[in-house]
Amino acid sequence: MAASALLSGCAGTSQAASFGSFGHVHAIEMDVQAGVLYVASHHGVWEVAVPDSAGGFPQHGSVEPRQVADRAQDTMGFTITADGAMFASGHPDPAEYPDFNPPNLGLIRSTDGAETWDHISLQEEADFHALEAVALDDSKFRIYGYDSTAGMLRISDDTGESWRVGADLDAFDLASTVGEPGVLYATTPTGLQRSVDAGMTFAPFHPESTLALIEPLASGLVGVDSAGKIWHQVGDSLTKGGSVNGQFDAFGAFENGDDTWLLISDESGIGVSKDWGETWTNVVAR
Repeated sequence: MAASALLSGCAGTSQAASFGSFGHVHAIEMDVQAGVLYVASHHGVWEVAVPDSAGGFPQHGSVEPRQVADRAQDTMGFTITADGAMFASGHPDPAEYPDFNPPNLGLIRSTDGAETWDHISLQEEADFHALEAVALDDSKFRIYGYDSTAGMLRISDDTGESWRVGADLDAFDLASTVGEPGVLYATTPTGLQRSVDAGMTFAPFHPESTLALIEPLASGLVGVDSAGKIWHQVGDSLTKGGSVNGQFDAFGAFENGDDTWLLISDESGIGVSKDWGETWTNVVAR
Protein backbone atom coordinates (compact mmCIF):
# COMPACT_ATOMS: atom_id res chain seq x y z
CA MET A 1 0.00 0.00 0.00
CA ALA A 2 1.31 3.45 -0.82
CA ALA A 3 1.67 5.67 2.23
CA SER A 4 0.55 9.28 2.25
CA ALA A 5 3.27 10.43 4.64
CA LEU A 6 5.39 13.34 3.40
CA LEU A 7 8.98 13.87 4.51
CA SER A 8 9.17 17.62 5.02
CA GLY A 9 12.27 19.78 5.06
CA CYS A 10 13.63 21.06 8.36
CA ALA A 11 13.99 24.74 9.12
CA GLY A 12 17.38 26.40 9.22
CA THR A 13 20.31 27.26 7.00
CA SER A 14 21.52 24.43 4.77
CA GLN A 15 25.02 23.14 5.38
CA ALA A 16 27.59 23.89 2.66
CA ALA A 17 28.97 20.88 0.78
CA SER A 18 32.43 19.46 1.37
CA PHE A 19 33.55 15.94 0.58
CA GLY A 20 33.85 15.02 4.24
CA SER A 21 30.30 16.13 4.92
CA PHE A 22 28.94 13.51 2.50
CA GLY A 23 30.02 10.64 4.75
CA HIS A 24 29.94 8.23 1.81
CA VAL A 25 28.80 8.91 -1.76
CA HIS A 26 26.21 6.46 -3.11
CA ALA A 27 25.15 8.15 -6.36
CA ILE A 28 25.79 11.19 -8.58
CA GLU A 29 23.00 12.37 -10.88
CA MET A 30 22.33 15.44 -13.02
CA ASP A 31 18.93 17.09 -13.35
CA VAL A 32 19.54 18.50 -16.82
CA GLN A 33 16.27 20.45 -16.92
CA ALA A 34 16.99 22.25 -13.64
CA GLY A 35 20.74 22.52 -14.27
CA VAL A 36 21.67 21.03 -10.90
CA LEU A 37 24.21 18.32 -10.04
CA TYR A 38 23.14 16.15 -7.09
CA VAL A 39 25.18 13.90 -4.82
CA ALA A 40 23.24 11.26 -2.88
CA SER A 41 25.18 10.32 0.23
CA HIS A 42 25.17 8.76 3.68
CA HIS A 43 24.22 12.22 5.00
CA GLY A 44 21.46 13.28 2.65
CA VAL A 45 21.13 14.68 -0.87
CA TRP A 46 23.41 17.57 -1.79
CA GLU A 47 23.41 20.19 -4.52
CA VAL A 48 26.93 20.63 -5.85
CA ALA A 49 28.32 23.69 -7.67
CA VAL A 50 30.50 23.00 -10.73
CA PRO A 51 33.39 25.44 -11.37
CA ASP A 52 33.67 27.46 -14.57
CA SER A 53 36.79 25.47 -15.43
CA ALA A 54 34.45 22.65 -16.50
CA GLY A 55 33.76 24.52 -19.72
CA GLY A 56 30.26 24.01 -21.05
CA PHE A 57 28.85 22.15 -18.06
CA PRO A 58 25.07 22.85 -18.17
CA GLN A 59 24.67 24.16 -14.64
CA HIS A 60 22.20 26.82 -13.57
CA GLY A 61 24.14 29.93 -12.58
CA SER A 62 22.54 30.29 -9.14
CA VAL A 63 23.44 26.85 -7.80
CA GLU A 64 25.09 26.94 -4.38
CA PRO A 65 26.55 23.85 -2.70
CA ARG A 66 24.29 22.71 0.13
CA GLN A 67 22.66 19.81 1.92
CA VAL A 68 19.09 19.90 0.61
CA ALA A 69 16.51 20.66 3.36
CA ASP A 70 19.11 19.87 6.06
CA ARG A 71 17.95 16.25 5.82
CA ALA A 72 20.52 13.60 6.77
CA GLN A 73 18.74 10.53 5.39
CA ASP A 74 21.10 7.80 4.17
CA THR A 75 20.22 7.96 0.47
CA MET A 76 21.30 4.70 -1.16
CA GLY A 77 19.58 4.00 -4.50
CA PHE A 78 18.95 7.29 -6.32
CA THR A 79 17.91 8.20 -9.85
CA ILE A 80 16.52 11.25 -11.68
CA THR A 81 14.18 10.98 -14.67
CA ALA A 82 14.27 13.19 -17.75
CA ASP A 83 11.48 15.36 -16.34
CA GLY A 84 13.29 15.89 -13.04
CA ALA A 85 11.43 13.41 -10.81
CA MET A 86 13.67 11.72 -8.23
CA PHE A 87 13.30 8.17 -6.94
CA ALA A 88 15.35 7.02 -3.97
CA SER A 89 15.71 4.50 -1.18
CA GLY A 90 17.88 3.93 1.88
CA HIS A 91 17.42 4.79 5.53
CA PRO A 92 15.62 7.74 7.16
CA ASP A 93 17.11 10.61 9.07
CA PRO A 94 16.77 9.29 12.65
CA ALA A 95 15.17 12.58 13.66
CA GLU A 96 12.31 12.01 11.20
CA TYR A 97 11.39 8.34 11.53
CA PRO A 98 12.93 6.91 14.74
CA ASP A 99 10.33 4.12 14.89
CA PHE A 100 10.99 2.53 11.49
CA ASN A 101 11.86 -1.13 12.17
CA PRO A 102 13.85 -2.05 10.20
CA PRO A 103 14.85 1.52 9.27
CA ASN A 104 14.25 1.19 5.52
CA LEU A 105 12.66 3.92 3.41
CA GLY A 106 11.41 1.57 0.70
CA LEU A 107 10.75 3.59 -2.46
CA ILE A 108 10.34 7.36 -2.08
CA ARG A 109 9.83 10.08 -4.69
CA SER A 110 10.50 13.82 -4.90
CA THR A 111 9.26 16.30 -7.49
CA ASP A 112 10.81 19.41 -5.92
CA GLY A 113 14.53 18.72 -6.03
CA ALA A 114 14.73 16.61 -2.83
CA GLU A 115 13.16 19.30 -0.65
CA THR A 116 10.30 16.93 0.22
CA TRP A 117 9.68 13.22 -0.39
CA ASP A 118 6.55 11.07 -0.72
CA HIS A 119 6.53 7.49 0.50
CA ILE A 120 5.47 5.25 -2.41
CA SER A 121 5.81 1.67 -1.15
CA LEU A 122 7.80 -0.97 0.77
CA GLN A 123 8.72 1.31 3.69
CA GLU A 124 10.34 -0.65 6.55
CA GLU A 125 10.73 -3.52 4.06
CA ALA A 126 13.05 -2.74 1.13
CA ASP A 127 16.44 -1.05 0.89
CA PHE A 128 17.19 -0.49 -2.79
CA HIS A 129 20.91 -0.07 -3.42
CA ALA A 130 20.34 0.33 -7.18
CA LEU A 131 17.35 2.00 -8.87
CA GLU A 132 16.41 2.65 -12.48
CA ALA A 133 13.25 4.43 -13.68
CA VAL A 134 12.09 3.98 -17.28
CA ALA A 135 9.22 5.95 -18.84
CA LEU A 136 6.34 3.84 -20.20
CA ASP A 137 3.82 4.82 -22.87
CA ASP A 138 1.01 5.40 -20.35
CA SER A 139 2.87 8.17 -18.46
CA LYS A 140 3.88 5.75 -15.71
CA PHE A 141 7.39 4.58 -14.92
CA ARG A 142 8.77 1.07 -14.80
CA ILE A 143 10.99 0.94 -11.73
CA TYR A 144 13.80 -1.60 -11.53
CA GLY A 145 15.34 -1.94 -8.09
CA TYR A 146 17.88 -4.23 -6.47
CA ASP A 147 16.65 -4.77 -2.91
CA SER A 148 19.72 -5.49 -0.80
CA THR A 149 17.59 -6.50 2.19
CA ALA A 150 15.91 -9.39 0.38
CA GLY A 151 18.74 -9.93 -2.12
CA MET A 152 16.43 -9.73 -5.13
CA LEU A 153 15.57 -7.74 -8.22
CA ARG A 154 12.14 -6.12 -7.89
CA ILE A 155 10.19 -4.66 -10.81
CA SER A 156 7.23 -2.28 -10.82
CA ASP A 157 5.17 -1.28 -13.85
CA ASP A 158 3.08 1.34 -12.03
CA THR A 159 5.68 3.79 -10.70
CA GLY A 160 6.39 1.73 -7.59
CA GLU A 161 2.87 1.11 -6.32
CA SER A 162 3.11 -2.68 -6.78
CA TRP A 163 6.00 -5.05 -7.42
CA ARG A 164 6.97 -8.38 -8.92
CA VAL A 165 10.17 -10.37 -8.50
CA GLY A 166 12.61 -10.57 -11.40
CA ALA A 167 15.54 -12.84 -12.20
CA ASP A 168 17.66 -14.34 -9.44
CA LEU A 169 20.93 -12.39 -9.59
CA ASP A 170 23.23 -10.31 -7.38
CA ALA A 171 23.35 -6.83 -8.91
CA PHE A 172 25.81 -4.06 -8.10
CA ASP A 173 24.25 -1.57 -10.53
CA LEU A 174 21.40 -1.34 -13.05
CA ALA A 175 20.91 0.60 -16.28
CA SER A 176 18.05 0.58 -18.77
CA THR A 177 18.16 1.28 -22.49
CA VAL A 178 16.81 4.68 -23.54
CA GLY A 179 13.54 4.14 -25.43
CA GLU A 180 13.52 0.38 -24.72
CA PRO A 181 11.99 -0.17 -21.25
CA GLY A 182 12.24 -3.95 -21.58
CA VAL A 183 16.06 -3.92 -21.92
CA LEU A 184 18.00 -3.86 -18.66
CA TYR A 185 21.70 -4.20 -17.90
CA ALA A 186 23.10 -5.35 -14.56
CA THR A 187 26.64 -5.53 -13.25
CA THR A 188 27.16 -8.71 -11.23
CA PRO A 189 29.99 -10.73 -9.62
CA THR A 190 30.15 -12.78 -12.84
CA GLY A 191 30.24 -9.80 -15.21
CA LEU A 192 27.88 -7.58 -17.16
CA GLN A 193 24.45 -9.15 -17.84
CA ARG A 194 21.65 -8.04 -20.16
CA SER A 195 17.92 -8.73 -20.04
CA VAL A 196 15.59 -8.21 -23.01
CA ASP A 197 12.42 -9.31 -21.17
CA ALA A 198 12.15 -6.59 -18.49
CA GLY A 199 14.40 -8.24 -15.93
CA MET A 200 12.95 -11.74 -15.91
CA THR A 201 16.00 -13.45 -17.45
CA PHE A 202 19.58 -12.33 -18.09
CA ALA A 203 22.46 -13.42 -20.30
CA PRO A 204 26.14 -12.37 -20.31
CA PHE A 205 26.97 -9.23 -22.31
CA HIS A 206 30.68 -8.39 -22.79
CA PRO A 207 31.61 -9.97 -19.42
CA GLU A 208 35.29 -9.39 -20.22
CA SER A 209 34.82 -5.68 -19.52
CA THR A 210 34.28 -6.34 -15.76
CA LEU A 211 32.09 -3.24 -15.51
CA ALA A 212 31.20 -2.29 -11.94
CA LEU A 213 29.04 0.84 -12.32
CA ILE A 214 26.99 1.72 -15.42
CA GLU A 215 24.70 4.43 -16.82
CA PRO A 216 22.39 4.50 -19.86
CA LEU A 217 22.79 7.01 -22.68
CA ALA A 218 20.86 7.48 -25.91
CA SER A 219 24.04 6.37 -27.69
CA GLY A 220 24.38 3.25 -25.54
CA LEU A 221 25.81 2.06 -22.26
CA VAL A 222 28.72 3.76 -20.45
CA GLY A 223 30.49 2.53 -17.33
CA VAL A 224 33.61 2.13 -15.25
CA ASP A 225 35.22 -1.25 -14.69
CA SER A 226 36.79 -2.70 -11.56
CA ALA A 227 40.21 -1.36 -12.58
CA GLY A 228 38.88 2.19 -13.02
CA LYS A 229 38.75 2.17 -16.84
CA ILE A 230 35.89 3.89 -18.67
CA TRP A 231 34.00 1.97 -21.38
CA HIS A 232 31.23 3.20 -23.68
CA GLN A 233 29.03 1.33 -26.11
CA VAL A 234 29.36 1.75 -29.87
CA GLY A 235 26.85 -0.52 -31.58
CA ASP A 236 27.24 -3.95 -29.99
CA SER A 237 30.84 -3.27 -28.95
CA LEU A 238 32.37 -1.58 -25.91
CA THR A 239 35.17 0.93 -26.47
CA LYS A 240 37.74 1.78 -23.80
CA GLY A 241 38.30 5.43 -22.83
CA GLY A 242 40.17 7.10 -19.98
CA SER A 243 40.41 6.23 -16.28
CA VAL A 244 39.21 7.45 -12.91
CA ASN A 245 41.61 8.34 -10.10
CA GLY A 246 42.05 5.28 -7.88
CA GLN A 247 39.21 3.76 -5.89
CA PHE A 248 35.71 4.97 -6.76
CA ASP A 249 32.29 4.64 -5.16
CA ALA A 250 29.78 6.34 -7.48
CA PHE A 251 29.44 7.00 -11.22
CA GLY A 252 26.98 8.91 -13.37
CA ALA A 253 26.57 10.15 -16.95
CA PHE A 254 24.25 12.29 -19.04
CA GLU A 255 24.00 13.84 -22.49
CA ASN A 256 23.57 17.54 -23.21
CA GLY A 257 23.43 18.45 -26.87
CA ASP A 258 26.53 17.02 -28.51
CA ASP A 259 28.35 16.59 -25.18
CA THR A 260 28.41 13.48 -23.02
CA TRP A 261 29.34 14.21 -19.42
CA LEU A 262 30.70 11.62 -16.99
CA LEU A 263 30.46 12.05 -13.21
CA ILE A 264 32.65 10.27 -10.65
CA SER A 265 33.37 10.04 -6.96
CA ASP A 266 36.91 8.72 -6.55
CA GLU A 267 40.13 9.35 -4.62
CA SER A 268 40.25 12.95 -5.92
CA GLY A 269 36.68 13.71 -4.83
CA ILE A 270 33.80 14.56 -7.17
CA GLY A 271 34.84 15.05 -10.79
CA VAL A 272 33.28 15.65 -14.22
CA SER A 273 34.56 14.80 -17.71
CA LYS A 274 33.34 15.30 -21.27
CA ASP A 275 36.06 13.33 -23.08
CA TRP A 276 35.19 9.81 -21.87
CA GLY A 277 37.37 10.13 -18.79
CA GLU A 278 40.61 11.17 -20.49
CA THR A 279 40.61 14.35 -18.36
CA TRP A 280 38.60 15.33 -15.28
CA THR A 281 37.63 18.63 -13.67
CA ASN A 282 37.53 18.45 -9.88
CA VAL A 283 34.20 19.69 -8.44
CA VAL A 284 34.52 18.84 -4.74
CA ALA A 285 38.02 17.96 -3.54
CA ARG A 286 38.46 15.03 -1.19
